[in-house]
Amino acid sequence: MRLAIAAVAVPLVLLWLYAHLAPLPDPERMLTTPGTVVLAADGTVLQRDTSAGVRIPIALSQVAPIALQATIAAEDQRFRSHPGVDPIAIVRAIFTTSTQPSGASTITQQLARRLYLRDSGDSLYVRKLHEALLALQLEARRSKDQILELYLNDIYYGRGAYGIEAAARVYFGVSARDLDLAQATLLAGLPQLPGGFDSFDLSRAQMRQRYVLDRLVAGHTISAAQADEAAARRLAILPELAPPLAPHFVQYALDQLARVAPDIAGREGLIVRTTLDAGPRRSAASRTTSASCATRTSATPPSSCSSPRAGASWPWSAARTMRTTPSRGRSTWRSSRVSRVPR
Repeated sequence: MRLAIAAVAVPLVLLWLYAHLAPLPDPERMLTTPGTVVLAADGTVLQRDTSAGVRIPIALSQVAPIALQATIAAEDQRFRSHPGVDPIAIVRAIFTTSTQPSGASTITQQLARRLYLRDSGDSLYVRKLHEALLALQLEARRSKDQILELYLNDIYYGRGAYGIEAAARVYFGVSARDLDLAQATLLAGLPQLPGGFDSFDLSRAQMRQRYVLDRLVAGHTISAAQADEAAARRLAILPELAPPLAPHFVQYALDQLARVAPDIAGREGLIVRTTLDAGPRRSAASRTTSASCATRTSATPPSSCSSPRAGASWPWSAARTMRTTPSRGRSTWRSSRVSRVPR
């Protein structure tokens, strides 16, 4: 009896020690640095550097709750309860491999694979073992919410969109905080959509959406009537290749940023928010335009600039702005200085 207990306890202790003590690079440092994104006042993407995909990192609190629930329902129903690997899913995958193949990778394992095993040349079984060990390490060092936030900022949704904020803007032109049930479940199904992402197939996406909706119903998150209503709704999906909005204004704003803050302008991963009105008429002119990065230190700041990797913003003690007076056509300037720049 003692030998049996020892045979079970020793491996578990060794796994615990490995998960907590083995070296692991910070997952935040493993994320790909996004290209610069220029946004209008309402969050519409005016211009984006797509060399590394479209990435707009956000905090978990900025994602609609239904989008979080849909992601967990689609990818990892027991995410909140397992230690990084899901024994139930593994057993199910083993017994259904020949009839109905199903993945056993948890959200944490998927994140581990994307962050640490992108270029792994190991065989499938060795890679899966490594993936599971990395998942245990991540779970030992980050909370569930931190892991979910990292996942939602890195997973690929197609159309060059990495992360749920970029996907929400690319497909629907809204922020992730404003996703409704139909939109959230459609996006939640995209990461596991069979075949190529970049030739978006609405019928296949809707099949995945129905699967996600059914999982939410099974988990008593929504009712069957709500699921049917969301599945039947005709979603307005943006064209894949939308024409650039206000390119001259964008170039002007970037030129002014480079002139007044060259140390910031040369960095990767900037999110530049302007006051351009990109409403129904997609006006290329704004009553107040930005010539720099600024934070909300005044009642109506012209723009702001943040560092997604550091999760910080660069506040200006007095924002340097150009304020155009339409009636007189004159421009006035105020002095400024950078009060803090993250390392």
